Amino acid sequence: MDKEKKIRTVIFDIGNVLIRFKSLDFVRERYGDEMGLKIANAMYGGERWSELDRAVMTEDEILKSFKNADPSIPPEYIEWCFENISRAVLRCGYAIPWLRELRRLGLKVMYLSNYSKHVMHARPEVLDFLPLMDGGIFSCDVKLIKPDRAIFSLFLNRFSLDPGECLFIDDRQDNCEAASSFGMKSYCFSSYEEDREAIMRLIGEGGR
Repeated sequence: MDKEKKIRTVIFDIGNVLIRFKSLDFVRERYGDEMGLKIANAMYGGERWSELDRAVMTEDEILKSFKNADPSIPPEYIEWCFENISRAVLRCGYAIPWLRELRRLGLKVMYLSNYSKHVMHARPEVLDFLPLMDGGIFSCDVKLIKPDRAIFSLFLNRFSLDPGECLFIDDRQDNCEAASSFGMKSYCFSSYEEDREAIMRLIGEGGR
């Protein structure tokens, strides 16, 4: 039986791992619980928000899809939420210390994230940890989104990574399963407080 390979690269999803995307909270604060939930469903339900991350459709086309999802919502409500998306995005306080800790251990830290230009431009300061990382891929730059296997293949090839030496951390199980299908170790993330110890143990044990 082959010996388990040592983890040399930790690959992070960004949304809801290194930053928080409070997509429902800021809408409810503005429009109340009932309308807020309707707006959140219209914007984030189905694949509509994913198309923003994929960056194939124009922002006008995507905004129209949000409005068409529920015609009972006044269009100006959707427009306000879209224009003020920066209110939903917050960098996690543990992000920079954790990345620095991993680098001190001699690990590469990278990112593979479904992320849109719209959010990037709305709140660029939440990505202030990127200089600590050894590169990565944003979906909007390659017109592919997780869990499409094509984006994982592109990532591994672009950075010449051995999947058996990679640990992939994401908050969605389908993305983790896609990473695992390439031979990467994967961990489905809930919160830093709950998961840090298990993740660091995986790294220390070489992914077993």
